[in-house]
Amino acid sequence: MKHYLTVTIIFNALLVWPSCLAVEVTSHKADVCVYGGTASGVMAALAAEKEGAKVILIEPSRWLGGMTGGGINHLDWGKGSTVGGSTYKILMEGLEEKAQKHHGGHAIQGIGNRQYRERFKKVIEDRGITVIYDHRLGSVQAGDATIVSPTRQKPIAMNESFEENKAGQSIRSITLDYAPVDKTGCPIPEPKKRNAITVSAKVFIDCSYEGDVLGMSGASYTWGRESREKYGESLAGVRPNLWVHDIDPYVEPGNPESGLIPFVQDRKIGPLGSADALSMGYCFRYEFDGSGKGIPIPEPTNYDPAEFEVVRRAIRDGVDIFSSRKMRTTLNKITTSKRGPFVGGAQNNRNLMTSTVYGCNDEYPNGDWATRARLWKFHQEFLINSIHFAKIDPLAPKSMKQRAMKTTFRKGVFDETGGWPNQFYVRQARRMVSSYVVTQKDLEGKTDPPHTVGLAAYGVDDWPYAIVPQDGKIAVQGGAFSIVYIDGGKYNGSYKIPYEAIVPRKGECDNLIVPVCVSASHIAFTSLRMEPVWMVLGESAGVAAAMAVDAKVSVQDVPYKKLRKKLDDLGQTLERIPPQDPKTPDEPHKHASWKSQDAWNKQKKGWEWLFPHIDTNSDGQISAEEYRAFQKFKKQHGDWQEALKEKGAGTPKKKDERSLSGQRSGDKPNIILIFADDLGIEALNAYGGHGVRTPHLDKLASKGILFTRCFANPACSPSRAEIMTGTYPGFAGVRHVLSKWDDDIYLNPKKFNSFANQLNKAGYATAIAGKWNVSWLERKDTVKAFGFDEHCLWQMYDRDGVKRSRFYQPHFRINGKIEEDSIAKRFGPDVLADFMVDFMKRKKDEPFLIYYPALLVHTPYIRVPGGAKTNALPDSKQKSGPECFPEMVEYLDKNVGRLVNAVDEHGLSKNTIILFCADNGTHGPVTSVWGENRAKIKGGKMTMTDRGSRVPLIASWPGTIQPGTQCDDLVELADFLPTFLEIASAPKPMQRVHGQSFLPQLLGKDGPAKEWVHIEYRKDRQIRTKEWIYTYKGELTKVNEWGRPENQPEKQGDHADVRNEMKRIFASIDR
Repeated sequence: MKHYLTVTIIFNALLVWPSCLAVEVTSHKADVCVYGGTASGVMAALAAEKEGAKVILIEPSRWLGGMTGGGINHLDWGKGSTVGGSTYKILMEGLEEKAQKHHGGHAIQGIGNRQYRERFKKVIEDRGITVIYDHRLGSVQAGDATIVSPTRQKPIAMNESFEENKAGQSIRSITLDYAPVDKTGCPIPEPKKRNAITVSAKVFIDCSYEGDVLGMSGASYTWGRESREKYGESLAGVRPNLWVHDIDPYVEPGNPESGLIPFVQDRKIGPLGSADALSMGYCFRYEFDGSGKGIPIPEPTNYDPAEFEVVRRAIRDGVDIFSSRKMRTTLNKITTSKRGPFVGGAQNNRNLMTSTVYGCNDEYPNGDWATRARLWKFHQEFLINSIHFAKIDPLAPKSMKQRAMKTTFRKGVFDETGGWPNQFYVRQARRMVSSYVVTQKDLEGKTDPPHTVGLAAYGVDDWPYAIVPQDGKIAVQGGAFSIVYIDGGKYNGSYKIPYEAIVPRKGECDNLIVPVCVSASHIAFTSLRMEPVWMVLGESAGVAAAMAVDAKVSVQDVPYKKLRKKLDDLGQTLERIPPQDPKTPDEPHKHASWKSQDAWNKQKKGWEWLFPHIDTNSDGQISAEEYRAFQKFKKQHGDWQEALKEKGAGTPKKKDERSLSGQRSGDKPNIILIFADDLGIEALNAYGGHGVRTPHLDKLASKGILFTRCFANPACSPSRAEIMTGTYPGFAGVRHVLSKWDDDIYLNPKKFNSFANQLNKAGYATAIAGKWNVSWLERKDTVKAFGFDEHCLWQMYDRDGVKRSRFYQPHFRINGKIEEDSIAKRFGPDVLADFMVDFMKRKKDEPFLIYYPALLVHTPYIRVPGGAKTNALPDSKQKSGPECFPEMVEYLDKNVGRLVNAVDEHGLSKNTIILFCADNGTHGPVTSVWGENRAKIKGGKMTMTDRGSRVPLIASWPGTIQPGTQCDDLVELADFLPTFLEIASAPKPMQRVHGQSFLPQLLGKDGPAKEWVHIEYRKDRQIRTKEWIYTYKGELTKVNEWGRPENQPEKQGDHADVRNEMKRIFASIDR
């Protein structure tokens, strides 16, 4: 995928709140632009970025997540287990799946509004996705036209005639206005600066609740209620009044000429089943504290007692206007829920006076921001005034007064906005009208669209539309449906949403995807308008957008077969959910797993006998894969219980069945390999060095084992090839350092497997973060071919052959995507550490490999962050010298500590081995002080000496490696691959492996000690034993003590037996 650089310099102050008004107009280019940082927008951005697209996410407010985090803490997704993919993981992390009581058992209580906002922000930041906050849509450049206002004035729902756009135009760019929200989170009527930012992209995804990009794209859209005839929907159009209250609606009771009292609207409602442009009621979803100890609700500034005349009349005449009346389960059953009298804040969905004010939102869906801001403020003021009324009005009952006096906003939820929710609950605004419109027929199970990108499974959930006079009384008009399922139980309420419903008609706009304001009738939209559904559709949209960019096709021409494969790989649920057999255990989600028989028994009472049948590998746990296989077995066997019993259960493994490493057979230890850049043993305190503080490495050594004779090759690329493949550099074809842009050497994945390849095959999740340098990634991107699931890598050159920075203003490739602007203000090693910590957190429940070929302590010499002399210049402009070396080592040690601490925090320490090594000796200009005699040792990188190749090796594995031990056996980089394969019980690679496992040494067991190591750089090769060094050219040199000058070669002819043995070793290698 081709990426684009930002046209002008982007200041981070403009990209993250608070925005900087002084910054001039800025232009951005991206592969995919997501407008609207709703939960759907977050999923779209993550999915597109994961597919390799460069993504920009735009959010008009200061917070991500929309209503999921902005007021709704119920994860409404209906009866069936219809939510899969990353949506389920993000929403459910930290929650226990169990029977629910909310909304009649059709919703799950979430982790909390603030927690979801923080979670969404973190996942976006962790992926390095650029977010533009406090900016909203100003105009759209579609084709050659600049569109500055919505393209429709009346909804298609009103049967207005329209002509389909056949021009096949694309959105070239959108222009954003700088409009920071006010202190309560409310949008401001007019922007502070118009045309502040222009964003160009190949594909746009509109994830806003309002559908603003859709509204200016030229694609067809509507709002309001269609007629019954429009799509043949019996529930469509104007509905009967829900409730008629015996309250006089006129200012002068009995006199229509006197006008209507406040909140009763003078509007004519059409015949039953006819179309109109009305909108469901909007509201804020507040979180209150009834103890009086929360954030005080503000006092009113424009309170008018007359506004609450309807409440006074209800109280005076004993009319209950607070109860909720609704149709549940079937269209014939009316239920009434009694509520205590309280004005304003309660979520009594269909009563007369509530936080949802009916009939005042009609201008919102297609309105401008001044209109929307006015409606946001109106709802805020209504709460303030209604609380004030309840406190002071003489007719307010005592119970109402007492409750109102103690009502405050709950602390710790929306503190930034003074307790006000940061998102207005826009239940329905614009709806696209595309080649497929989801309708009542879909909800009834009468359709089977082929190109599914998501499921919905919530009942019809319609809200009232107006408060109107009727025969001298007050009527609540329309709505009434409350989670009504109309498929007769055929699919457990679930139905498919096809790809055609989230893209415009072909010929209208060929690079827009709309996963929120989808193509659906009003009645269908009242069901599918659930946050988890929009999140699933957002993820599907993100994948499709990246595919369109990759293939250079319109969004309508994205091949569904390939899209479906990607969505299936993400774990999405795309087939309808059959009714649940009451005789089967409650079916949790497809990602469910159980860590033990006890955990299963607690959740599945009466089904304890199933555990050994589902636990097919008999490891005492049920994985998500095993549970999915069980569900598949059930579907294939009508008499599944008998079939299972006949098949028999697996035999549990013996508890004392252990591998060489001491782990249970079912356990696979996590492996973390930290591979420092240019660091000899003389620099580290654990090896006798002076002047460098490395407390984390010291602690690692004290809790583990320190190898005194580990050897690398004296230069970068040969060592990296060897440690990954277990093969000597000459055989791998990487004898010298890859440093020139025109150098075409590379490690070939068709000829060699890495340790990541083989651990992948053993079930490991794998990641690499740091320095690659066994190919130029812009020419030969072999990272995934070598088995790394995820990566965050620096390389010396960009695609144009220009050298790029690794420390300040870094230039990284993160999972295939070039990242520069989003991390420009960050220190490169910190980006790597964050990447690895996040990977560990996400993969903590499965075995993982983290390979960390660190950037430190390679030149350029720099002042690390936090120092008095620190500068943030790119590598090419750094002017510091070797005096910076100690602080660079100390910063490396700090990041080692971050990884170790993360392992401990996740409770993984006893099942994780951490190894610290280096690629070669210290850089030549650095001189270290070492040993009791404080000898000065000059770095020997790129020399065929011990100073160039003797490197640290520290390993820690609590409970397995004896703390504080030392090993003097020889070890070389080729030994790491066979050691890892033995630890993980992984298969052998395709190539010949020169290395030998040092697992016995790690465990303190008797095992074959290595007699020699092989060292190679360019045309030089040598065999080194504990006593001798023998070169390929025939020179034999006696090894001197560390810290002493190298000895001169022995005379030719001396030590013939040693020479003969060395020749034999070379011959055995070269055979």
